[in-house]
Amino acid sequence: MGYGVGFSPGVGDFGRGGEPEMIDLGEYGMIGHLRQKGYTISAIARELGIDRKTVRKYLRGAEPPCYGPRKRGVSKVGPWRGYVRARLEAYPALTAVRLFREIRELGYPGGYTMVKEYVRQVFPLSESAQRLGRAPWSL
Repeated sequence: MGYGVGFSPGVGDFGRGGEPEMIDLGEYGMIGHLRQKGYTISAIARELGIDRKTVRKYLRGAEPPCYGPRKRGVSKVGPWRGYVRARLEAYPALTAVRLFREIRELGYPGGYTMVKEYVRQVFPLSESAQRLGRAPWSL
C-alpha cells in the first residue's frame, strides 16, 4: 500500500506508540546542539527517536518543555466520604473491601484503591497494625 509524500504510518504528532510526543529539557538542548553541529532535521529526529515535526517545532523557537505536577481533580470518593466515615466510626473493624462494596451499590463510580486510600487518611494505621505490617482493612 502506498502512502503520500511525507506520510509515514505511526509517525507524526503521536510518534511514540500513539502518545503525544513529550521531550524533556535534555532532549530540547540536544536538538539545538545537534543542529549547531550540522545535523539535518531528519538526522536529529533519528538520533533522538522523535518525529521530524517535533524537532522542527523546537528549532523554530517553541518554548522548552515545562512539565510540572498535575492539578488534582475532584475525588470520586467525595460524595461518599460522610457515609464511609460514619460507617467506620460505628464499626471500626469494617474493611475497605466491605465499604467499597457498600458504596458501589449506592452508585459509587470509582475503584477500590481510591476507597482504600481514603480509609487510610481517615483512620491511619494503629501501632499494632504497623507492627503487623498491614492495615486491618487491607486484603
